[in-house]
Amino acid sequence: MKLKKLPLGKLLIQVDKTEKSASGVFYADDNIAEEVATVLQIGKDVTLVEVGDRILFKTWAPSYYKIGDEEFAILDQEYVDGIL
Repeated sequence: MKLKKLPLGKLLIQVDKTEKSASGVFYADDNIAEEVATVLQIGKDVTLVEVGDRILFKTWAPSYYKIGDEEFAILDQEYVDGIL
């Protein structure tokens, strides 16, 4: 998936694993509010990560989208907690 234009300082990520309630609320495993995702695309001014990196981020931070059967998210660079 490629976006034609990704805003400054934003990342397009694919979340590796999330658990979601029927109402659409996301829950982290073991009551930890962090998730793991793979970076698919980066916007301008992103300096912390590269495409293909696996990152830790807070569950509440990104905006989640579903396209077909796949779920993606757009995340601000500032909410990346670490690179695995």
